[in-house]
Amino acid sequence: MSQALDFNALVTPARDGQTLLQPAPGQYLSLLERNRRTLDSYRFDVLDVDVQDLRRRLRTQLVGCADEPGVGTGHQPEFIHPGVWAKHVVTQRLAERAGARAFHLVVDNDVPKKTTFTVPSHTGEYIETEEVCFGRYRAGWAFEQLPALSRQELGQMGGDVRRAVGHHFDETLMPVFLEAAGGVDQPRDFVDQMIAGRSAIDRKFGAEMIEHRVSEVWGGPLLALMIRDAERFVQCYNAALADYRREQGIRGTQRPVPDLLCRADRVELPVWTYDQQEARQRLFVARGRGKVALLAGADHMGDVAVEDLDRVETALPAIRNATTRALRPRALSLTTWARLLGCDVFIHGIGGAKYDRITDRLVQRYFGVDPPDMICVSATLRLQLPRFDVVQDDLDRALRRHRDLAYNPQRYIEDDSANLVADLIRQKHQAVRRSDHLREHDWSNHGARRQTFDRIHYLNGELLDTAPDLPERFAQRVEQIRRRLASNLLADSREYFVGLFPPERLAGLADRLRADAG
Repeated sequence: MSQALDFNALVTPARDGQTLLQPAPGQYLSLLERNRRTLDSYRFDVLDVDVQDLRRRLRTQLVGCADEPGVGTGHQPEFIHPGVWAKHVVTQRLAERAGARAFHLVVDNDVPKKTTFTVPSHTGEYIETEEVCFGRYRAGWAFEQLPALSRQELGQMGGDVRRAVGHHFDETLMPVFLEAAGGVDQPRDFVDQMIAGRSAIDRKFGAEMIEHRVSEVWGGPLLALMIRDAERFVQCYNAALADYRREQGIRGTQRPVPDLLCRADRVELPVWTYDQQEARQRLFVARGRGKVALLAGADHMGDVAVEDLDRVETALPAIRNATTRALRPRALSLTTWARLLGCDVFIHGIGGAKYDRITDRLVQRYFGVDPPDMICVSATLRLQLPRFDVVQDDLDRALRRHRDLAYNPQRYIEDDSANLVADLIRQKHQAVRRSDHLREHDWSNHGARRQTFDRIHYLNGELLDTAPDLPERFAQRVEQIRRRLASNLLADSREYFVGLFPPERLAGLADRLRADAG
């Protein structure tokens, strides 16, 4: 378990411009050094490769030098908000202070929740939102399966954003993003364009990192080890989940993620598999006589000889020869690889840090070592959108008034003693006094009580008829406040893409993060 993080303190920053850095930034350099000592103390093999040798190989691949520390972070290739982008700034800042290299894992094997991003529109009285498309959504398909956008499609995206934000478009970072995304020479997919666009924004604020797509760097000996030692790995994985659920008071075996299937005929690994033309499926392995079968769900993909899984130099080619389908990590197998082998410290967001407590337990159970500490970074930055001066109490009061109008219209109609209204109000007061008298002194006289009730109801209707515009005015006021509150909610969102912000807003956040990080 991480000894440095106070998980109770991992709360989304509430105020505009507020940052969250856990543990305290003054501990970052000592944490990095402590992690290096922890990682250097590991004495185990991954197949036939010493873990220290494997770490040196992977560090060379990720940061270019076996002896240079690596500070890592990562996220899906989404239209990230400033709270996610804050990790980029702090990752680069810590690497700079520690004489290390910063890298970013682009989780291109994850499935997008949607293939649009939300853009606020403030061209009218109220803030509204539009969804701008960047690809065709297919359930279960990964980011790396999204085709690259043509120049025409990128132009359409820019036009949609410009229409939504109006004349503010040129004040945002969207032109920077779109120019870089459109400048990729022969992009393989949309992910290449997203990396280029987002990196161009990072570069403007000194937050650029080495970019690695998970599809290109994950796997290797760790994947081969998981296939060879599937039963024990899955047992440790499920036990780590059970430990976490017990600590968090979670019942069942489905949250926060389901247990892996472990049966006599097949074992599920925390790995996805798919080809370019289908949704991803879960990877299963089935041990047979002298071989291990690889299964995509129930479909047989290929076999790997058991003897080939003993050594890295034979295991990796054997796996590649068994299937042409992609083998990609699920969340825990990715963070296990990244934190244990890929870097000296990993910087998470709030959700990732809380979730990765399961990884800590998996590392302890399977490898028998203490996991390195991690860092958590987040922030809140809001677009400077217009807000209405209303709060929930205003709506509650308006609703009470609207409801009260039906039962006590006399409170809202002028009492002019010279007209009909005054007479109706006097009649109602008399009927109310009679109702009170019956309730207190003649409760069982249901006929008289019903007659009085009907009389009050009739007089309320007569009173409302003298001011027929009141119900509509009160209803309009309720609806107006509702719309203003809804507009404020959209204005206050912290989820908008960093490219929708003007440069000076992100620069201010970057300065605060660097100051906080030391």
